[in-house]
Amino acid sequence: FGTLPLNLGSYHIAQFNGEGYKRPEWDEGKAWYWMLLLTPLKMTGVKALEGLAVGSSYRWEKVDAELEHRYYLFTALVHYSYGITDYLGVNLGFEYASSYEKPERTSTSDEKIDSMGYSGYVGLTLFNDFGIFGRYDFYDPNTKNSEGKQIGYRDELTCIIAGVSYQPIRYVKLAADYQTTSYTAKVIDDKGDEVTKPADSFLYFHTEFKF
Repeated sequence: FGTLPLNLGSYHIAQFNGEGYKRPEWDEGKAWYWMLLLTPLKMTGVKALEGLAVGSSYRWEKVDAELEHRYYLFTALVHYSYGITDYLGVNLGFEYASSYEKPERTSTSDEKIDSMGYSGYVGLTLFNDFGIFGRYDFYDPNTKNSEGKQIGYRDELTCIIAGVSYQPIRYVKLAADYQTTSYTAKVIDDKGDEVTKPADSFLYFHTEFKF
């Protein structure tokens, strides 16, 4: 990793094997990852523009060397942060992700799995201690599983999160948020009728410690 000239951004290049402490080495391949983050307006000297960042990343993984099971992931993001006053700050962002997976060497283009998703988020900081945040996510794990397409069933989902946070002391932050996930998939209810899968809703409480 490193910083670009004139402090216009940063870059990261990495190689991974396994899943860290969880599963050190479960496949025969390795994963390569690169990310480029640009802050092109830092040189303008305009405070309201310095917080704009755009970036992209790409991951390529050979899951099984013999079968040539391969996985690719591309992401693009836009992020903006600005301290409007000493007591009010804003963070905005949007991210898009697209992945492609081909199970094995003998698979045809019709058998590959294409996934996509996107998310947008906003956060407000009030009086340095209080925060309000919200996020919207959409994910389609297999773009062929759409109504009127080849497979014929739907599996998209959307997730909405809204919450508040409070930092009573320097090293501790408290947060509470409400999360609801809705689905397009069809299920059979207790009466034997086909209905849309009910949404899942949860209320979360978090405590974060930083030292």
